[in-house]
Amino acid sequence: MSELVSYNVFKRLRLSQFHKPTFWRRSTVRNLDRWEFMGGLWIGEAIGFTEFLRLSEKPDELGSLAVDLNALREQTAYAIFEALNLPLNAHATLTEVESVLGKPHGSEVFVKDRMTYSFKVGFMG
Repeated sequence: MSELVSYNVFKRLRLSQFHKPTFWRRSTVRNLDRWEFMGGLWIGEAIGFTEFLRLSEKPDELGSLAVDLNALREQTAYAIFEALNLPLNAHATLTEVESVLGKPHGSEVFVKDRMTYSFKVGFMG
C-alpha cells in the first residue's frame, strides 16, 4: 500500500472540504452531533453513509472516516482518496479495495441493499 497522509493532515480533514454545493444543487452535507459509534459519542459530517467523525472529547481531530462508494458523487470520492493518498477510485470493487487495504476487519448490514465493510488503516493501534 502507498504511504498514507500523516495523522497531522488526516485529523484536520472535513467532508465539507471535498463536497461543494453547486449553482443548481445545495450541499447535502449534514452535521452530526452526539452520534453513537464504536462505544463513544461523536460529532461530524455525513452524506448518506459517508461520514467524517470526531470524538466529542477531541472535536478538532478526525477519528473515523467512512466512504460510501455507491452514493457519493464521483468527484467527491476522488478528492477524498487523493487527500488520503489512497490509490482507489469512486467505482472500486471490493476486490480492488482489498488489494489496497487488505481484508476487511469486519462487515455489517445496516440497510438490506448494501454491505458495509470496515478496514483498519494507518493510525489505529
